[in-house]
Amino acid sequence: MSTGKPDSHPEGGHPSEYLNDMAEWGNQQYNPGRYLGGELPPHLKYPKPIVRWMARISLIFIVGSVIYQLIQFSVQVAQ
Repeated sequence: MSTGKPDSHPEGGHPSEYLNDMAEWGNQQYNPGRYLGGELPPHLKYPKPIVRWMARISLIFIVGSVIYQLIQFSVQVAQ
């Protein structure tokens, strides 16, 4: 039961909103209409920081390889 404090959480709940959303996802994952109305599942709502870093590193490698290919192409054309 809530004590009325702003930092309190409902009984049986967790202070972390992520864990509360994971519990709700576990209870509602087979309900066909639950996540069709624009509510995102927790794994999309709270992406892990490592995924962001992996995306950034991948983008750096892709841009680097495109630049390398452009340099090789310009060298071949110049010869």
